[in-house]
Amino acid sequence: RVDRRQRQMCIRDSIRMIYRKASDTESGGVHTEMDLERHKTVTKNPDGTYNLELSVSGAVGNITDPVKLDVMFIVDQSGSMKEELSNGTNRAKAVVNAVRSMTNQLESNQNIDPRYSVVTFSSGINGTEYYNDAIQKLYWSDSAEAAVSAVTINPNGGTNYEAGLLMGRAMLMGSRPNAQKVVIFLSDGMPTYHYENGETGGTGSTTNSADKNNAYTEASKFTNVNSFYSIRVGNEKGADAILQEICNRVHASSEGSAAENFKVYSAEKVDELNSVFDQIQGNITQVLCDHVSVEDTLSENVQPVESASP
Repeated sequence: RVDRRQRQMCIRDSIRMIYRKASDTESGGVHTEMDLERHKTVTKNPDGTYNLELSVSGAVGNITDPVKLDVMFIVDQSGSMKEELSNGTNRAKAVVNAVRSMTNQLESNQNIDPRYSVVTFSSGINGTEYYNDAIQKLYWSDSAEAAVSAVTINPNGGTNYEAGLLMGRAMLMGSRPNAQKVVIFLSDGMPTYHYENGETGGTGSTTNSADKNNAYTEASKFTNVNSFYSIRVGNEKGADAILQEICNRVHASSEGSAAENFKVYSAEKVDELNSVFDQIQGNITQVLCDHVSVEDTLSENVQPVESASP
């Protein structure tokens, strides 16, 4: 469906890449080298009009100039991660296997220069230097094996989303300038803890408004993130709406980011979790371009629709 304003601007067929300069407060912008692909889709509507969709995508990096990619895993370490996911494999072990597969694929891609960091969160984590309930398991490293080792956890305690997000946000400050920043947040359930004046609050058994709202507030403080993926591991479907809102908050505070790169996935079986990680790995190596202007020539037979959105 094409409105009059679109009709007037569509004079020729071209693509322009427009990059945003990072502000002084950000840890860096995004540098990508892409072979661009254009896609045009026309869908007929029941009323006889058509929807025209234009998109652009491309693979990142090249061998001589590999794109910097900083990937952070924020992993739930609560006691329920010991429960079986499927085929005799518990949730924690399934996450380790999926991370190993993903990092191996990234390492084998000569177009990418990856680094990894890992944060785990649980009310069972205490005695840390600052806040309890979350810990830095791996500071930025180029070792895929170190990332796999760091996500290998001993599940215990309850779930504090806010703690994981707070520690993750602090870790992002050490990411590389001009690197794509990808965060993968994994949990098997709803949050049951939060912070109250620096101390852990919550029942540990039920989710209250502070457990959720504090996590949302922390998610809103993330900036300059290219992709944020939340994964629900297990069958606690009530977590999906909370995880979606966290994605929404991070996207809203990451100026210029593409909504397609902020998604919630669910995995109730081992093969589903592996599939989710394969999809994410594909997403971050075949990036949808931000800030792209597409101009497309229309036939003189096209009749503008006055009520269509731009």
